[in-house]
Amino acid sequence: MVKKGEHSLDMRSLVIKLREEGLSMGKIAERIKLKKSSVQYIIEKYRKTKTVKNQRRKGRKRLTTPNDDRTIVRLFKTDRRKSAPKAAAELGEHHGILVSPQTIRRRLHEQGFHGRTARKKPFISDVNKKKRIKWARDHLQKDLEFWKRVIWSDESKFNFFAPDGNMKVWRKKGEALKKECLRPTVKHGGGNVMVWGCFSWFGVGPLVFIDELMCKEDYLNILKQNVKQAAREMQIWDQFIFQQDNDPKHTAKIVKKWFLDNNICRLDWVAQSPDLNPIEHLWSDIERRLNGRSPRNKTELKELLREAWFSTDLNFIHKLINSMPNRCRRVIHYKGGPTEY
Repeated sequence: MVKKGEHSLDMRSLVIKLREEGLSMGKIAERIKLKKSSVQYIIEKYRKTKTVKNQRRKGRKRLTTPNDDRTIVRLFKTDRRKSAPKAAAELGEHHGILVSPQTIRRRLHEQGFHGRTARKKPFISDVNKKKRIKWARDHLQKDLEFWKRVIWSDESKFNFFAPDGNMKVWRKKGEALKKECLRPTVKHGGGNVMVWGCFSWFGVGPLVFIDELMCKEDYLNILKQNVKQAAREMQIWDQFIFQQDNDPKHTAKIVKKWFLDNNICRLDWVAQSPDLNPIEHLWSDIERRLNGRSPRNKTELKELLREAWFSTDLNFIHKLINSMPNRCRRVIHYKGGPTEY
């Protein structure tokens, strides 16, 4: 490719041809209407390179050595959440490597690392990983008729103004679920509306707003006022299985007694397993449908939540329930660790 300001390949070839025919530089310049200095430059360059084509130009000298590159990668493998500016300062102070944040980003990209939003997943203990594998294996072969009988329940928080802030991490493709690349989930905070809800294959149940800090007695009242009603409306009253997680309020003695007294079968559950509960995806769908809405107060937010909850598409619910066998398979695949669910 000829760059702007350069003579064409044909012109350079003609200069060399005339020179090889014995013409002087002055005669060549006169014949083809070029400056003598240009003719001289073309001939001299040809003498050195043996070609009239442009040679591949050397790029800018690389600012880091292979050892520097390894140090940069090692720094981010140690702390996936480190920012490039902070890393640049640390590299200069402790390693004598003077590079810009942009150079650091380029080196990370070269090694397959990219800045991504950390997925929110609970950090799962080794004990619970084993329990999750056992649960998944025990339920892997359950058929759709079994899952249709389950009423899934949970509490959730919906922020009043905006979603919780995202956290960036540096990771490679396929590393999204590595422990060091995750953002641990936290318990519910302020500035939000708390709800309790339940659903099954047959649709959503009641949506209950929790205006104060919930204790075991409050939770028991929610169950008393809503679970049987939901089962009747779903027409699975005589055969339903109730799911709840292992929150201390859910496993309190008075709650266990109520289930026993009312002959309600519970789905055994394992701690740190929101990815096995499809209601988590229902909450996410509700939040997605609220994006762009601007409630002016909690009353309006509650109304938007009711509207979204009770307009949930039944096909979407069926998709969630149908995912249970695959959820079990993924838990086994990840050896009890967090899954993409």
